[in-house]
Amino acid sequence: MKTYILGINCVYHESSAALLKNGDIIGAVEEERFNRIKHGKKSDIETPGVCPLQSIDYLLKKEQITMKDIDKIGISFEPYSRLRNIEIDDHYERDNWGSEKGEKLFHSRCKRITPLLGNYYETKLENKIMFIPHHLCHSASAFYPSGFKNSAILSIDGIGENYTTSLSLGHETIIDEVKNMEYPHSVGFLWEKMSQFLGFTEYDASKVMGLGYLKHTKDFKIQYEMFKNIVYVSKGNFTINNNIIRFRTNDFSELEKVFNISQRQPGGEITTEHIKIASALQKITNDIILSLTNYLYDYVVQYKNEKKNLCLAGGVALNCVSNYEILKQNKWNNIFVQPAAHDAGTALGAALWLWHVHFLNKRKYTMNHPYLGPSYTDKEILNELKKHDDLEFTSYADIEQVAANLIEHGCVVGWFQGSMEFGPRALGNRSMLADPRYKNTKDLINFSVKNREMFRPLAPSVLAEHVDKWFDRSKTKTISDEWMLFAYPVKEDKKQYIPAVVHEDGTARIQVVHKNKNPKYHKLISEFYLKTEIPMVLNTSLNVQEPIVCSPQDAIDTFKKSNLDYLVMSNYLIEK
Repeated sequence: MKTYILGINCVYHESSAALLKNGDIIGAVEEERFNRIKHGKKSDIETPGVCPLQSIDYLLKKEQITMKDIDKIGISFEPYSRLRNIEIDDHYERDNWGSEKGEKLFHSRCKRITPLLGNYYETKLENKIMFIPHHLCHSASAFYPSGFKNSAILSIDGIGENYTTSLSLGHETIIDEVKNMEYPHSVGFLWEKMSQFLGFTEYDASKVMGLGYLKHTKDFKIQYEMFKNIVYVSKGNFTINNNIIRFRTNDFSELEKVFNISQRQPGGEITTEHIKIASALQKITNDIILSLTNYLYDYVVQYKNEKKNLCLAGGVALNCVSNYEILKQNKWNNIFVQPAAHDAGTALGAALWLWHVHFLNKRKYTMNHPYLGPSYTDKEILNELKKHDDLEFTSYADIEQVAANLIEHGCVVGWFQGSMEFGPRALGNRSMLADPRYKNTKDLINFSVKNREMFRPLAPSVLAEHVDKWFDRSKTKTISDEWMLFAYPVKEDKKQYIPAVVHEDGTARIQVVHKNKNPKYHKLISEFYLKTEIPMVLNTSLNVQEPIVCSPQDAIDTFKKSNLDYLVMSNYLIEK
């Protein structure tokens, strides 16, 4: 007998779906990869019922089933708890988030998810759908696939229903809450607001993190002290002064007073002061993360006497700098960070929670890789290529060697292989690849290829056999350094050889590549190593101001409109 469980994330952003069959994962995908809209949709009080239909359709089609075959559906949000947000602070905009009218409208839109899905799939779903608390789904997305029998769990993001942070303990199939933080005390919202203050959008935390790497000056003590007027950190706790930050408004007046600087306008000059603020924001975030994880550590060791494992999820868990701060303490035996730590991962968490808790099944699935999305056959790729008379393409049996040779000679190559990654990082299946040996490669890709800010850092994909010769990794074990979730120090004698991927603080956000997990990508890097004695390539996502590509058509469209030199899909080398 087959049991099918569908997990859905749709209430805010990063819309996604995941499908389990008898506890094994069939796939997990993000809606933005199909509809080509960043984050899947706009997140506002009107849109919770906008479901990831293309993602769901893909998963059902892949398994050759219909919605009627699904036994249970988990939605990663519990609408009724959301009503606790009504007028809990003085700073909100009329009829929007936080107001009585806005929150009740949002709640009513959440309740429409069940009938909307039922109508679309022409089947009754009232007895199949369960709404599961958001942070519980984050925690489940990290703990259940980690392979750890027992673990401390930190889930930290902007907001779920009213929780912003959850500290838990996982044991076998049970997740027990230790403590929670509620709005307005939110690290995720702090990054959103400060991103806007620094002249970016609320979704540009990665840009602000990149700014923080720019060590034109290491002296940001003054800005760090300024943050202490906003954020108070104590062991196992933090609070944020919302009279200053004013999360649910576009009011930056109090922040301007604290930092004695006007809000930077989009496209405006980035000054040393902005860089210092970004660096101080990262520092105060590190303080918060270490406060929470150290509290969990003491709780696990002193009161539970369990093995020292830690799982991380939530959008803040994508902060590779803070993650390394945890790692380098060498307190934990093992750390697992969900590669789709942002809200997309809650679809997987909802499905796994149902499998283990609702259906009372033992642990089964361990996440060894994030390649959980669509793949395409050579025939499908060839059929798409034949539609484009302005492209030339040739098939090579040794495509990895061909691509490595092009990269060695200064070309930027699009690399499209196998199943698409689940999560925000391109990890060698939907990537742009280049030579890390030349500093100007970074500027070339940011400016000429990706049309984005010059300061944006780029990452290396490194052969597992050589990684410890080039980077100072912690003694703590983690599979998650295979997913670009930790910024490791580059060994001092190696920095000069790979300037394109070394941040100004001397670190690099690495992806460790194993032969048994991604053999084709591993072979390409190995070929590059044979030519250059550099066991890594520069890797950034295959996209230009859009979601990462999904299909061969997406890849060709991106190739045509960008300054990529070549595109490789399967064994085909494609030229303009």
